[in-house]
Amino acid sequence: MRLWTVCILVAVALGTIAVPALAGYSISTTLDDLGYGYRYTYYVYNINEGWGYGSGLDGFFVLAPEQANVIAYAPPPSAYGWPGFWYINEASTGYFGWPVAPAGSKWIYFWGAGGESVYPAGSTAVMSFTTDKTTLPGLTTGDTVGYFGGSYGLEQYSVLGPTAQVPEAPAGLLCALAGVMGACLRRLKRR
Repeated sequence: MRLWTVCILVAVALGTIAVPALAGYSISTTLDDLGYGYRYTYYVYNINEGWGYGSGLDGFFVLAPEQANVIAYAPPPSAYGWPGFWYINEASTGYFGWPVAPAGSKWIYFWGAGGESVYPAGSTAVMSFTTDKTTLPGLTTGDTVGYFGGSYGLEQYSVLGPTAQVPEAPAGLLCALAGVMGACLRRLKRR
């Protein structure tokens, strides 16, 4: 088993993964297995992006398979209160100039509306969404979007999020393989 696979399994088993930022953000994720689905909670700490009110973290995107079904969500509160707010949406097309999701994927994203919603340097935005079990937890792409008075900046990270399930072998195929293995073992015993 590869080291990164072991790291993912350990992170999933512990229910948390932290990815240190190389630039302006630090992102940590907690995973809750709710029985009927998985809740991903993201803690996006703005280390140094922005220069005060109205500049800083204004969006957060998670790449997910198209079949990921969001059944609940909790956007972060506005950093400075009303009338700013955050919402969640899903899209496969690019938004404000960042990449179109690869074939078979979509973005699940949180977006701030209004200058009051933007999280300045030194603050943490906490947001979550819950998916049903059509997808499994794993490492995927997470993008932070900073707003700087009329322009946006994108930074990409590896985060814990929904990934495609590996299909299980049909029971009939497993039985057939077991039968072939049994025949081979019987033949080897006769020698």
